[in-house]
Amino acid sequence: MATTGTGARADTVSIGGTYSGQFDMIVNGQVGSYGGGNVGGSSGVSGGNAMTFAAFFCADLFTDANLNTTYSATYNQSGVIGGHAVVAAGQIAWLIDNIARDLTTQAEYQGLQGLIWELESPGVVQFDTNDNSASAVAYYHAYMTALGSNTAPVSDVYWVNPVNGLGQYAYQGFVAATHQQLTAAPEPASLAMLGAGLAGLAGLRRRGQNQA
Repeated sequence: MATTGTGARADTVSIGGTYSGQFDMIVNGQVGSYGGGNVGGSSGVSGGNAMTFAAFFCADLFTDANLNTTYSATYNQSGVIGGHAVVAAGQIAWLIDNIARDLTTQAEYQGLQGLIWELESPGVVQFDTNDNSASAVAYYHAYMTALGSNTAPVSDVYWVNPVNGLGQYAYQGFVAATHQQLTAAPEPASLAMLGAGLAGLAGLRRRGQNQA
């Protein structure tokens, strides 16, 4: 069976039943509506070990996977989706490891998912800051500011590749984290900018819950 990435194993991934809801992305200059992570209730089995995911975000805008569905899958910790190294994988790993676990609203999910897709496809994909909700846009900017030049080892998270019966990558890939960090948490100072950036968003969060 084909694998993706060094040390990957063929196992299973169960896609959960809740997601970000639809929001707008600009792809090759065209506005389209997409849905992504956080996909709540997702879990997997890798190397015989069962995992539940605290963060489960789409890592490939150009493929699809169904909610409430279990797929055969390969897992790696080398930043590979669909047989290719993910662009900005280190930045995405930092976002998943330091921000994604704590999000609870659709506006937060949309802002982070949009930023992840944008990082993966620079110059091709953009988060639509004109048509999305004000709260989602505010979170998108806050996460971009918090990210800055930060990166994390791509091995800090799981890169999940659902595969078909032939072991071929055929569905949407995901980047995921369990409830326990794979490496030590960063020093509090490294997250100071994020705290400052989100401090003024409490009102936006409350409004965003009605908008998203």
